[in-house]
Amino acid sequence: MTTTMRNRIHTGNGAFPGLTAGRFPVEPLQALSGHSWRELQTILRVSWSTLNSMRGRGFDVYQADRYAMRCGWLPMEVWPEWGQDLADGPDDEELAACA
Repeated sequence: MTTTMRNRIHTGNGAFPGLTAGRFPVEPLQALSGHSWRELQTILRVSWSTLNSMRGRGFDVYQADRYAMRCGWLPMEVWPEWGQDLADGPDDEELAACA
């Protein structure tokens, strides 16, 4: 994966406008999993303070992928906007870099 492709992270945050661009809210993962916050903490293998911090700032794209998989979900099943920025395929700059 090229650096350009790796850096193309969605910028929408839907119902969570307090998150910075490229972050995924934790709440949909907790709601979909059906686990309490304490159970989710154990599944994700993070401390309680880390989980609370993540609830405030959201997951980056790599954390979202890893933690969705730990709960048994694909990231696009948890966050419908996952990968939408890549749905149109590579842009001209990326195509030129491959030539």
